[in-house]
Amino acid sequence: PQCVVATPGRLETFCSNRSISLAQVFYLIVYTADCLPMSSHFSVIHQHLNGYRLQEKQVGLFAASWSEEMQMLSRQLTRAPIHIIVGDAGDVPNLESRSQDFMTEAKCENQELRQELQCAVEENMELTTQLEEANAINAALQQELEKVKATSVHSVLTELETWKHQVS
Repeated sequence: PQCVVATPGRLETFCSNRSISLAQVFYLIVYTADCLPMSSHFSVIHQHLNGYRLQEKQVGLFAASWSEEMQMLSRQLTRAPIHIIVGDAGDVPNLESRSQDFMTEAKCENQELRQELQCAVEENMELTTQLEEANAINAALQQELEKVKATSVHSVLTELETWKHQVS
């Protein structure tokens, strides 16, 4: 399946008995994830996730509490963790700091994407130039071919005229 929604225990069961292959899962949602760091499930699930490119997957962790262990887990399993609070935000320390960290990470990722885009644009321009040069060479060769054809036809016609006069 491309999407899996499970508790840590159920996900461990899926992974252990090979009911699913996490290589094919794009969306992985783990709810009641706050019990994950304290359980044996984490090592099994992490072992199954280790072989796959997590940066290409969407991982969602849903928890009733957000302990330091959950913060570490979210950093291990997600690209740029986003912490969404439902209820009183006054209970969560350093929310502004986390928001700034997220913005800094997003800016870095944005800069990397801009650099990749710039490289792709430059490569595209180079390929366009090469294509234009190849088209110009092709056009010149077509003109030469037409000249050769015209010269060959003219030569044959001249020879036929000469032969015709000799026969008559």
